[in-house]
Amino acid sequence: MLHPQQQPQANKPLYNWPSFVGLDFKVQSKANPTNIHYLKIATQFTNIYFVYPYLITGTWEGASNDVHHMTGHIGGDFSISCSWSAMPGSVPNRFLTGTLTKTSSGWQLDGAVKDSNGNLVGPGNVTGMTI
Repeated sequence: MLHPQQQPQANKPLYNWPSFVGLDFKVQSKANPTNIHYLKIATQFTNIYFVYPYLITGTWEGASNDVHHMTGHIGGDFSISCSWSAMPGSVPNRFLTGTLTKTSSGWQLDGAVKDSNGNLVGPGNVTGMTI
């Protein structure tokens, strides 16, 4: 159990790492660019155990404007992984894995949305930028 003095600091980047708090990604399906989704990062916590430098929370908004709470992490290589439940109150069954790349106009996210069996679902393979 963590003691109060050991709690990760909210929204404080490790060393010179960027803060991802408040970033809103407009993500589109590579197969169907009109299939638009949004990933919003609301909080970022430093992970004191360094398995992944950052733990994140936020929302995933589907194409039909359904909003799901997500949790995940960002790795030291700017890999991102997060999950949410397609049905409120259920265990997470949607998983986004990908990479974040810093560009001159913001951050780019490239990845894939899969179900718990590893099958592509929803937008499938995705790409997007911060808005």
